Amino acid sequence: EKAEARVQHIIRLALLGAFRRCSIRAEQSGKDGRTDLEIVEDQERSHDQIVNHAILELKVLREKGSTGNKYTDSQIATHMHDGVEQAYQYGTRRNFCEKMLCCFDMRATNAGEAKVMAPLEKEAKALGVDLRHWFLYRSSEHWRKCAVAKALCS
Repeated sequence: EKAEARVQHIIRLALLGAFRRCSIRAEQSGKDGRTDLEIVEDQERSHDQIVNHAILELKVLREKGSTGNKYTDSQIATHMHDGVEQAYQYGTRRNFCEKMLCCFDMRATNAGEAKVMAPLEKEAKALGVDLRHWFLYRSSEHWRKCAVAKALCS
């Protein structure tokens, strides 16, 4: 039910450790919407020296919603396309150096980053949005089953 919030919290904690001289801002509102995460180098800097390093738009890809209703492939594709647009718009309007769409795939089968992100590559490249994909395994057993399935398909 709260997959996006949980992923955002974990990523924010990791970024806080990695970028100690930066503020990691979550859910920053603006006219164009609300950003998921921002990496801003603002500590021990004067206002005119602040660097807006990166905007991260986070999307969780799932087969079913919290109500149990199944998401169609078209709905998932739209969700990801919206993420590219959001990353571009937020990053451009707020003067960020880097714009990223980060997809966390919770579906049962790992199709692989190349296949999942391929439909977005042309648009993302034109807009200067970096694409990243991580498959989240449900358990060590799930990881093993996916590894075996991949080996059998090769």
